[in-house]
Amino acid sequence: MQWLRCLGLVGILAGASLMLPSVASAVQPCTVAAPGQFRIEETTFFQVSTAQDPTEIFQCSFAAPVLLPFFNDLMETTIGAPVSDYFDQVFPGIVQLRSDAHNPEIGLEPRATVGLVPVTRVLENGGEGSNGATIVINDHFGNTIATFFVISDVPGGEIPEPSTMLLVGAALPAIWGITRRRGRSGLPVGIS
Repeated sequence: MQWLRCLGLVGILAGASLMLPSVASAVQPCTVAAPGQFRIEETTFFQVSTAQDPTEIFQCSFAAPVLLPFFNDLMETTIGAPVSDYFDQVFPGIVQLRSDAHNPEIGLEPRATVGLVPVTRVLENGGEGSNGATIVINDHFGNTIATFFVISDVPGGEIPEPSTMLLVGAALPAIWGITRRRGRSGLPVGIS
């Protein structure tokens, strides 16, 4: 019985942690699709909790000599449509996908320049629920340095945070123990 109470306490603490801003995830390596080719996906694995609502930020690091910053507006349909995502290199070797967290999406602001650096417009392919774009980064001579496969709105919805799973997993045994204890006292379950 004591361990059930401990599990219940852990569940309460996990639930309380949902009310507090979580620590931003450390930057993880980008998934390597092939030599010089990388993938970044909109999953909670890369989520940074300091993003301003209504956006989410997903970022990863890659090993390539792309020193100059680059900025991309990802468009879902046509050039005149609202922007679905921003895909930028904010620091050398760190790329960032900023995504619209509205449901349904209402779009981000289109950008012309960021810090005097021109923004490239890229059309995504795929329907609502899974959008993708291939972004090729070239040097001043036109040689390809890196290729990124950006995947937005990954099918299956958001993955529950570990604290949410801990809350549910810890509270269920505690509830089971309470109902079992009431059952032993001879009272029908649900009557105090």
